[in-house]
Amino acid sequence: MKDLRDRLLAWKRGRYGPDESFGPGASPEAFAEAEAALGVALPADVREAFALHDPFWLPVKDELLSLAEIVNIWNHYVGDWSREPWGAGNTPEGPIRPDWWNRRWIPITFNQGNCHFLDLDPAEGGTLGQVCDYDIEGPRTRLIAPNYRAWAKLLVTDLEQGVIQI
Repeated sequence: MKDLRDRLLAWKRGRYGPDESFGPGASPEAFAEAEAALGVALPADVREAFALHDPFWLPVKDELLSLAEIVNIWNHYVGDWSREPWGAGNTPEGPIRPDWWNRRWIPITFNQGNCHFLDLDPAEGGTLGQVCDYDIEGPRTRLIAPNYRAWAKLLVTDLEQGVIQI
């Protein structure tokens, strides 16, 4: 993840100047608290990213969440959200369980109820730690990338190539 962070930092400094930087990383205590609250072990690539910077900056329109914010937003979702059934005809796009919300979906961005999440309970054919998009309007979920690193690499590459404008 350091290589992707270095590419992001080079992009930011090229655009905004040499003083651009990112905030500090999460402490071992912050990881322990978050994982205890969530009841999961975070994937290695996520731990590596958040150890560098909490949150790990990526060019997305949603709010990037720190470990503490991940826990707060997750608590919001696991209330009534985790008990509601999907509406008739709604199916996930990709190997994602057809849940309204799942306690092992860990939000990493947030935007008025929509989010990107780490899927730590994928359906058959999925990958533990895959990154998915949750759209509250559907509700709808779709697979974005097989893991956090792949998602970050896609975003960094798109940023460097001008596909993403910020």
